[in-house]
Amino acid sequence: EVTEHWEEHRCKNVLIETAVEVGDNATDYTLLSLTKNGVIIRDLSEGKGKFPKDYKTYKVAKPGDLVFCLFDVDETPRTVGYVRNHGMLTGAYSVFETRDVDTEYLCHYFISLDDRKALRPLYRGLRKVIPLPAFMSMPLFLPPLSEQRAIVAYIERKERQIDAYIARQAEQIERLKELRQTIISHAVTRGIHPYTRFRPTGIPWIPEVPEHWKCVELKRVTVFNPSRKEYLDGDTLVGYAPMEIVRSNMESCLTIEVNKLTAGLTYFEEGDVVLAKVTPCFENGNVAIIPKMIHYCGFGSSELFVYRCNKDKLDPKQLFYYFQSAGFVSAGIASMTGTGGLKRISPTFARNAKIPLPPISEQRAIVAYIEKKTAAVDRMINACREQTELMKAYKQRLISDAVTGRINVLPHD
Repeated sequence: EVTEHWEEHRCKNVLIETAVEVGDNATDYTLLSLTKNGVIIRDLSEGKGKFPKDYKTYKVAKPGDLVFCLFDVDETPRTVGYVRNHGMLTGAYSVFETRDVDTEYLCHYFISLDDRKALRPLYRGLRKVIPLPAFMSMPLFLPPLSEQRAIVAYIERKERQIDAYIARQAEQIERLKELRQTIISHAVTRGIHPYTRFRPTGIPWIPEVPEHWKCVELKRVTVFNPSRKEYLDGDTLVGYAPMEIVRSNMESCLTIEVNKLTAGLTYFEEGDVVLAKVTPCFENGNVAIIPKMIHYCGFGSSELFVYRCNKDKLDPKQLFYYFQSAGFVSAGIASMTGTGGLKRISPTFARNAKIPLPPISEQRAIVAYIEKKTAAVDRMINACREQTELMKAYKQRLISDAVTGRINVLPHD
C-alpha cells in the first residue's frame, strides 16, 4: 500500500546513468568510497585495502549523484550512497544523475530498501547481481516534490535527535569502561581495605602498595611460555585459540586435531593466563584465562605470551586482572618495539615485569570484589548497548515509514 496521491514511476524515469571514465586525468579527482556512512573520501594515508595499477576505468562522480553497487548485494555493507564530493569511484559501481525528484529523498528510499534487502527478487546468478535493465524497470511510488522535501527535512531532524542520543550512549559506555578499569586498577595495586600504611615499590607505574604486600617479578611466580611436556597422538583433539577469540570474556576454545596444527604455535593448558603481545590487541585488553577444553591442553597464536601461575603464591585471576590495570597496560605499551601496526610487547618486559603480591587469601578476596563490582558495571554497559541498538532499529524503521508514506510529515489542516 502507498498513500493515495503518490504516483507510480520507474527508476528509468528519475535516474540517468552516467558512465564517464576519468581516463588519463585520474590525478584531477579525489578517490571516493561507498560505505555504511555514505560516499566518503577514501583515506589513503594508512595504505589499507586494494589499489589498482591505474584508475583509468574509474567513473566520475559529482555532488548530487547517486552511486549504486548492483553486485554482491547481500554481502555489500551499503548498496547506495549520495555523493557530496567531486571525485571518482571504481568502475564496477553505477553512477546516476537524477531528474524530477529530490535526490536525498531517493537516497533515503533506497537505503530503506537496502536495510531490508528488499531488492532480493531482482538478484541474478551466484554473485547476486541486479541487471541494470531490471533495476531501471523497477517501479517507484513517489509523492509530490514538495512532500519529498518535507520528508527529507523530517528525516534529517529525527536523525539528528537519534544520533545525538546514540552519541550520549557511546560517551556513557566509555565512562563506564573507564570506571571498570579504575575499579580493577585500584583493587590490584592498593587493595580493597582502607589501608593507611604503604611502602614504595620501585615499580615506575605503581609508586606504592600496602606495606605487607610483596612485589615480585612475574617469572618468580609463573612459568613463562611453558613448553609442551607430553607426546600427543595425531588424532588427539586439543583446544585451539586464534587471536580473534582471545578476550577477557573468553568462554571456550575451538577444537582441532593435533595433526592439523601448524608449526610455531603457543602451547597452553586450562587455567593458564594468555596475553596478546601484538598491537592493537594488547591495547584493546586482549587477555584471557584459558577455559576448559576437550583435552586439557591446547595451542594458540604465536602472538601470545602464556603464564602458568604458581597457585600457592598467585591466583590466576589476580594476574588476569593485573594485566588489565591501567599502569600495567601503559607500561606494556611503552615497552613495545617494532614499526607500523606490528609493534610487540618486549618479551623481557613480559617476563621480568613486577606484580604487587598480597597474601593468597587477600588475592581471592580482591578477585571476588572485582567480579562483583565489574559485573554491575558490565550490566550498565550492556544496557547502554541495548539502548543504542534499539535506537538504531528505530531510526531504520522511521526512515522506512517516512519514505513509504506511513508517516504523514505534512502539517495537518
